[in-house]
Amino acid sequence: MAAEKSKRCHSKDMSSTAPVVDSVAARTHGLYIGGEWVETSRQDEVKLPYDGSVVGLVAHAEDRHVEMAVQAAERGASAMASLANHQRAELLLRLAAEVKKDEPDLTERICAETGKPVKEARIEASRSVDTLIAAAHEARQLHGEVVPMDFAAGAEGRLAMTLREPLGVIGAITPFNFPLNLTLHKLAPALAGGNAVVHKPAERTPLSALRLAELVSRAGAPKGAYNVITGDGPALAQAMLRNPVIAMMTFTGSVQVGTELRARAGLKRMTLELGNNSAAIIEPDADLDTAIKRSVQGAFGQRRPRGLLRGALAYEREAAVEAEALVRLVRRGARRTHERVAQSVTSSSTCSTVRPTIDHSRRSGSSSLVPTIRYSVPGQAGSSLSPNRARLMSVSDGIGSERVCEW
Repeated sequence: MAAEKSKRCHSKDMSSTAPVVDSVAARTHGLYIGGEWVETSRQDEVKLPYDGSVVGLVAHAEDRHVEMAVQAAERGASAMASLANHQRAELLLRLAAEVKKDEPDLTERICAETGKPVKEARIEASRSVDTLIAAAHEARQLHGEVVPMDFAAGAEGRLAMTLREPLGVIGAITPFNFPLNLTLHKLAPALAGGNAVVHKPAERTPLSALRLAELVSRAGAPKGAYNVITGDGPALAQAMLRNPVIAMMTFTGSVQVGTELRARAGLKRMTLELGNNSAAIIEPDADLDTAIKRSVQGAFGQRRPRGLLRGALAYEREAAVEAEALVRLVRRGARRTHERVAQSVTSSSTCSTVRPTIDHSRRSGSSSLVPTIRYSVPGQAGSSLSPNRARLMSVSDGIGSERVCEW
């Protein structure tokens, strides 16, 4: 059957292969609501970004499913609030143990939905365990304060006592780049504080969260403590914002979407972790070899091209040498080939967004040292770009003229 089929993942030049067992292909996943799996009449495909192959089917939730999830979370929040701090900590440690045991499967899912190399997927799964352990530690530290009130006349000898109480139901929206660990960045602290979560993972990367739901149940969490709804992102986000039972929304993603959510949140509490496209500044006296190696992960690690800002004109003559070093370091390839350090971008639309940026760089006076070619596995629509390095060009950033390397 498809779930047991052995696949081989190839680099673009087909120079190496690595056999893997595709444990998630062709499986259909329901919504996870109140500790139960809920089927829907419509499913969405989850595709491997590298070649467009389908790696899973997930339920397509509607507004009524959001309401179901919120109602289940309300009951789950009540059960979580009744747990003592040490009980919440023990729950999180049990969940950490389940995630640790399940690292191979979680790694496979992260690879399948994101296109990450297996090395990076393993690191994410491992860090997720650390996230849970840290949250368990914090669960034991939750306490209020006793505040002397004698700052005002007539309050001598009086004390005010504050207690930390759970908020209740938390709505969480997570991005594609770290589908497991960024989910736990929201879920683990929420559970530590005695809350329940309604989680909408990124449309392209929901498989890790759905597996996590199984592990949460296995760890002994109250039903409704964690609920996962998949489907149309903007529609589900708006349904969550409209629901008065959700006391807080937490979002990780783009500035544009975060700003829109914040504007529509009303009196809900909101936390935002918003992305950017930061530059790496390499000073004239820097160790160029070290700078190159350290910049590779930042430039390519999140499946999107990034820029490297150069403040040193002295290296302009060395641009070709520097570029060749980078090209050797950044080897394109499929997500599970162990020796690969780069991977496909998130989607075909991202490829379409990146290519005009590179073309603009060329029209502005840059010359590419490596041809930028969108390629795919024969017969399938992939989302990959070959490594591209442009020579240094001069642009105005509103502050002064700087040297910029476009990717």
